[in-house]
Amino acid sequence: MIEKTISIHTPNMNTDTYKPLGMIFSCCIQSVLLVSVVVLTGCSSPNAYVIARRDARFNLSNASKIALGEHSHPREAEETLKRDLLAALTERGIALVPPEQAEFTLTYWLDDSWKPGKKFEYEGNPSMMFPRPMVIPPPKGFGGSSTVIYQEPIITAPRVVDWPYYIQGIRLKVYPKTGDPALRLRSAWEGYIEGGDRVSKKRQPVLLRTLLDYYGQDFNGKAPAGK
Repeated sequence: MIEKTISIHTPNMNTDTYKPLGMIFSCCIQSVLLVSVVVLTGCSSPNAYVIARRDARFNLSNASKIALGEHSHPREAEETLKRDLLAALTERGIALVPPEQAEFTLTYWLDDSWKPGKKFEYEGNPSMMFPRPMVIPPPKGFGGSSTVIYQEPIITAPRVVDWPYYIQGIRLKVYPKTGDPALRLRSAWEGYIEGGDRVSKKRQPVLLRTLLDYYGQDFNGKAPAGK
């Protein structure tokens, strides 16, 4: 810690000499925190990250006979996802058939995972960056004003560290109905779209429509998801 004598007068929180100093330190801290928030959260964007993979051994198209794989004990979120998925499939012209007539089975779920990220980090306790006044009264028997000492921490440069963050997305997988054991567990197509830290009910239909734009295709990258 570095000690610096700022004033030799008794501090008064209402004086003009004290207020500007506190305001300067407060503004500095607010600026640092603002930069940190911008770095961590980024800017909002209508785009969404999409991964789509297809297996060329299967002839999958909108005309393929698809059955929906049901959840044995669906939660409310999965029931809502199923409702929005059925609407998106209908809008795209993909008709579902009973399981006994199907060539493929479409499964769906909300995918929870962690994604690697970065953040700024300062050594020490950030609260120590605020000025801390220490009032030292004059010795007994001597006159004069009190001395004010401000203890200032040494502020080091920030460092960038790994910081994984939680994300939620929607994952769809299409499995073939085949008698070949080697192909039975392979997906004819699978797609995933990121939904941020949580897939909201309002945005879920938009994400499903965006993901189905790459149905039966290969894709990896940002896709417009604002419609």
